[in-house]
Amino acid sequence: MGQKQWQSNQFNARVAGDTAWTNESLRKAPAGGLGIYITDINVNAGATSRTWSLLDGSGGTAVWKATPAANTSIHVSLAVPIRLTAATALCLTTSGDSVGASAHVNGFIARR
Repeated sequence: MGQKQWQSNQFNARVAGDTAWTNESLRKAPAGGLGIYITDINVNAGATSRTWSLLDGSGGTAVWKATPAANTSIHVSLAVPIRLTAATALCLTTSGDSVGASAHVNGFIARR
């Protein structure tokens, strides 16, 4: 088996650090008529527990939310992708900061 080949419509977004994030853009809004689809989510809580929210646009509705315990990780591989509103960015907000925390989101861009 060979290594997975990425297509031009796929994306891989990552944030890491010890700060809290508010409306942090993980993937900019695609052109009109196109939308973001989330397929995989990985969260490393870091030293303290906090809530992670993936948003449908900056300040938008939370489409996924989790509060992992300190020093744990969550991996979600979605059988049915989360579909954001067309021409809307994928954003992240957390409830606080945590040393060693990170998030990694995979997905693709497609017509709505």
